Amino acid sequence: MPIYGTTTPSVDVSKHPHRTFNFKELNVRIGIVIIIIVGVFLWEIHSINSRKFPPMRMHGIRQELPREPCPMCGEKIRPEAKICPYCRSELTSH
Repeated sequence: MPIYGTTTPSVDVSKHPHRTFNFKELNVRIGIVIIIIVGVFLWEIHSINSRKFPPMRMHGIRQELPREPCPMCGEKIRPEAKICPYCRSELTSH
C-alpha cells in the first residue's frame, strides 16, 4: 500500500563508491593474475624438464658401455655383438 505525500530521497549513484564497483575491471585483474600463475607454473615445469639429469636405472646410475666401431660400416657397436645392428654384417673376427 503506497503512502502518499512522501518523497523518496534522490540518490546520485556516482557518489556512492559501493554502488560504482566495476566488475569488468575485477574480471580483467583476476584473469591477469590467473594467466601469471599458469605461466609461472608452466615455466617451472619446463625448467625441471630441461635440466640434464644423468640417465638412471632401477639399481643406480647407468654406466656408459664401451663401444667399438663396426669394421664394415664404422658405426659404434657393443664389443660383444655378433651382428651389426646398422649394416647387419656378421662380426666373426670381431
